[in-house]
Amino acid sequence: MTRRALLVAVGALALGVAPIAAQTPGRITFDDAVRIALERNAGLRAAQNGAEVDQLAARGRALDFLPDLSFSSRQTTRWGRNFNDVEGRILNDRSSSVNLGLASSVTLFDGFANVAALRQARYASEASQSGVERERQAVVFDVVSNYVGLIEAHERLGVQRENLAAQEEQLHQIQERLDAGTVPVSDLYQQQASVAGAKVDVVGAERDFELARIALVRTLFLDPTGDYEFELPALPDSLAAAPDTTAAGLVETAFARRADVDAARAQVEAASQGVRVAGASRWPSLNLSASYASNYVDTANGGFSDQLDLNRTGSVGLALSFPLFDRLDARLATARATLEVDDARLQAETLRQDVAEEVQTALLDLRTAVRRLDAAEAQAKAAERALEAVRDRYEFGAGTLLELTQARAVQVQAESELVSARANLLLQREALRFATGEIDPERFTSPFEG
Repeated sequence: MTRRALLVAVGALALGVAPIAAQTPGRITFDDAVRIALERNAGLRAAQNGAEVDQLAARGRALDFLPDLSFSSRQTTRWGRNFNDVEGRILNDRSSSVNLGLASSVTLFDGFANVAALRQARYASEASQSGVERERQAVVFDVVSNYVGLIEAHERLGVQRENLAAQEEQLHQIQERLDAGTVPVSDLYQQQASVAGAKVDVVGAERDFELARIALVRTLFLDPTGDYEFELPALPDSLAAAPDTTAAGLVETAFARRADVDAARAQVEAASQGVRVAGASRWPSLNLSASYASNYVDTANGGFSDQLDLNRTGSVGLALSFPLFDRLDARLATARATLEVDDARLQAETLRQDVAEEVQTALLDLRTAVRRLDAAEAQAKAAERALEAVRDRYEFGAGTLLELTQARAVQVQAESELVSARANLLLQREALRFATGEIDPERFTSPFEG
């Protein structure tokens, strides 16, 4: 392994992902691409980290209900006149003492602030988990989008290469007919120009394909210097039509299924619990505490263990606190928390409006894509027939090369449009599933299977 490859591997391991070697070509299927993206996507991993932090916060709130326990130890050395609390007299000498103790306390009542804080943390954790799920769906849809783009670029490149091959074959036939004296030399020059233009189109299509490949590598967070071979299935010849349902029904489905809608609901609940936390300081609080301690002084009689046994002391206490005046802190905190609830509700309502718009737009785009594909198929068939007719007329001397060139250009454009229409319909079908929250990252199947 080269030094550069070693650095790449170390960097990937530092990020918690396994590197894919840049020197060895890797064949990646669509299922592999989905799996890799779910493992490597930085946005998803950040969301997962945030959800874990919120989960730990909720666990910490739950543990707040338990009593704490602390052990303390203190060693003190004194010089000069000092009062020895063990012997109960003033000493004028150097002495050393050791104090050992255990202390514990637990909150018995704090105006239900701890209960509300626990609920708030759990709702926040629930919102984070729902956010992670929506992020996973977004990652899968990004892979689909980029994969469809790569396949479309590959098939459009195939159309341009087929056109170049046909143009070169036509050039060969014209050269033969020119040698036989049946066509003018201008036809040869015109066809040479057509071949050169076809080569330019191939170069442009190759660039588009490479850009689509780079975009997919970026989406998968692969080593950008790596050499990867993506398995590219053909676009399905037949695709399901738009669902026979109303936009309102799909919107309701999205409200019920989308994880980000669930996250917004949980955020509202969390903010509502924040109001209870803020207002809890108006209530009295009651705390139970207990301690147990002993000490040793080197100037006293008895050994270390004997003194610890002799000087044992313990205490149990209840502390009741009732707020009389808190400089309006509770009122101000409650007002702020109430505004946060209102903000959370506004954000949830805005999200619902956005979801409804996304679903309606996705359904409209899907229906438009269906009609576009129908038109593209009809256009491609008509352009192919027109090209065959003009080719036959030209071969019999009844047509011109200009007519043949124009007919071929129309046919190539129609084939390219057909490829784009099929890719667009496939993508819009998945876009509607994403908008309604139907994508399941755990059981996602390839959309390229008819």
